[in-house]
Amino acid sequence: MTEEILSHLVEWGLPILGCVIFLSCLALPLPSSIVMLTCGSLVGAGDMPLVVTWLTALVSAVLGDQFGYSLGHRFGVTLIHRLENSPKRHALIDRARHALESSGPNTVFLSRWLFSPLGPYVNFLCGAAHYTWAKFTVWSILGETLWVTLYLGLGYGFGENIALISEIASDVTGIFAAIAVVFALLWYARILIHRHAEAQHANHP
Repeated sequence: MTEEILSHLVEWGLPILGCVIFLSCLALPLPSSIVMLTCGSLVGAGDMPLVVTWLTALVSAVLGDQFGYSLGHRFGVTLIHRLENSPKRHALIDRARHALESSGPNTVFLSRWLFSPLGPYVNFLCGAAHYTWAKFTVWSILGETLWVTLYLGLGYGFGENIALISEIASDVTGIFAAIAVVFALLWYARILIHRHAEAQHANHP
């Protein structure tokens, strides 16, 4: 499927880009990152316009997030239950649920670009849990803006070798994920130290 989609990008670039990104936000298994990288390389080659391509990708991603949120809001538990019939999706939904419970806004933002496999399920869960729409939208737009800019930029800069930039994108995501884990651990350690200090102060007024 990936090769077939990529083969039509030069002729039908923007419609394919928009459809793939929109549908990937609804948990359909489409190669949105590869398509984005390829479009970046086409922009670099002069076959696609930069601003229009960037806007198409961003608007499609935000609309996909909004539609996913709406599906979750309307169908709620029924939709989540049906998705959980797949073991792989069940694991992703569990990860998304725990992340939302611990840090809602950060999870919405990071699942747009850093932990993108969680993105569609975060959309559904936010809608099902009646998570504040305005807050969801703000963090969704911020995250999607970063994702679109990052992947189009990688494609633009390393467009002569799609396989190479795919590997680079994977490495970059892994590096960012590792950094995010380190900061999360430091933040948690700081909270524990603060609580310990408060407990000592309370025991020794």
